[in-house]
Amino acid sequence: MNEQQNHLSQLLEQRVTLTQQLEGIQAQTTRTRDLMLKTQGAIEYLEATGVKLPEPETTEEETEVSEGAAWTKKSGKNKEGGLNEKGRKSYEAENPGSDLKAPSKKKGNKRRASFCARMKGMKKKLTSAKTARDPDSRINKSLRAWNC
Repeated sequence: MNEQQNHLSQLLEQRVTLTQQLEGIQAQTTRTRDLMLKTQGAIEYLEATGVKLPEPETTEEETEVSEGAAWTKKSGKNKEGGLNEKGRKSYEAENPGSDLKAPSKKKGNKRRASFCARMKGMKKKLTSAKTARDPDSRINKSLRAWNC
């Protein structure tokens, strides 16, 4: 056999293998679908006969998040700009892995310098002239809170 014939032979074998795999997947899908339909039927029967699960107990933390995240509401925002402790905690609860810290007012702090540079750029490019001049805008309050 030459090279092309070997290649054709390999492709035919591969086709047979893939066909068998697909048949196996289809059989598994059919079994899973049948099981799901039986489960759904049992659920509907139990609900129709009046069987109900007890309400799960909720903790304070779950209640706080279900009402809406504090960091998106007035209760989580500091009146002087940025987020208060409650706002930072609710943000961290919704975004695992985040680590928000309170503003730093110390001169020479790298975190402060980075924040000030980033926010000043945002103030120039992403706010209207009216908002940039407004001392009560959230961005100006944040810049003041960080002593920028």
